[in-house]
This record gives sequence, C-alpha cells and structure tokens, in this order.
Amino acid sequence: MKFIGQYIQGFIARFRSDVYFESLENGATDTDKFLIVGSSGKLKYRTGTQLLSDIGGSSTDTLPTNTFNNTIKVLPSDFMGDDSGSNSSVNFSTTGRLGVMANNTSQKLFVSISIPRNKKATHVDVYGNHAGDFAVFELSINGALSALPSGTGGNVGTTLDIPDIDSSEFNYIAIIVDAGDITNKIYGAKITIKDI
Repeated sequence: MKFIGQYIQGFIARFRSDVYFESLENGATDTDKFLIVGSSGKLKYRTGTQLLSDIGGSSTDTLPTNTFNNTIKVLPSDFMGDDSGSNSSVNFSTTGRLGVMANNTSQKLFVSISIPRNKKATHVDVYGNHAGDFAVFELSINGALSALPSGTGGNVGTTLDIPDIDSSEFNYIAIIVDAGDITNKIYGAKITIKDI
C-alpha cells in the first residue's frame, strides 16, 4: 500500500484501485452533502433533497390512499361480520344507498384500521341508516386477547370523541357496530387524525 503523504496536492488525483479513509470524524453539523461517484468516475456530492429525488422518495410521510388530509375513510367494503350466528358473511346492499348489512340479528360488523405513522386518532364517526351502538378499541397485532378490552362507545350517526390513540409499530383501531337488524345498513365511517 502506498501513501500520498500529509500535504495538499494542487493536481488532479486519480486512483486506479481502492481508496480507504481511516479515522473519519462524524460531522458536527448537517452540511447536507453526501458523497457519490459521478458517471465519469469523479467524486461528487448531492444534497439530501437531491438524493431523495434520485431514489423516488418524499420528504414527508406518505399517507395511505384511504387518507384525505386529517381523515381516514372507512368504506363499507372494509367491514366484515363477526362469528355470531351460523353465518359470518355480510350483505352488500345496492338498493337505495349503498351499504353493508349484517346477515343475522345478533351479528356485529367489525373493521380494523391502521393509524398512519406520526398521527393520532381523535374522533370516530360511523354512518348508517340507524342509530345503533358502536364501540372503538385500540388493539395490537402482537397481543393475543381472550376478550376485547373495554372500548369507548357511541351511536351510528354521531361523532365520538375518543381518548387519543397515538400510532405505534403494533397498534390499530377496531370499530365494532351492533347492526341490530338485518335491514340496518352501514354506509362507512371516518376516523379523524392529527399529528402527534
């Protein structure tokens, strides 16, 4: 291995083999410069914004497609039936207003929704043609629950102010609607979110 020495060269330096840097210091400030090798082989730098663009990234969190500003839209097709009764399927009604209906009178409709990163859920609205009960729960993908935790309850057609639920690596929101009757429809729901 040959060393150039400890002095400043006024010439263009070219290296035909590996280049090693020893004892590199961590920058004390953000200089917003990242080393790259250009197409000519010349050592250059790009800014963080340029690198993000190069890889197709974004400087802000990208929200899921069902999120509009500070609202998560819950579609009728997102709901499923619980295992009450002999049939857990649900019916999608195209008569009148579109919506989902329970298959039997004891069935509850269930939906689970992830909270986007760096957001918290603050309110839940469930829309339908009746004023049945619904409950909101914070659940976890890594928790085996023998029974659902106590939830915060409301009525279809009203806005429910829930205790704020911050997003995390594991949690999500569950909404359970008591359909009450097989003619009762759920049109959908919305979850209001805010920055943490």
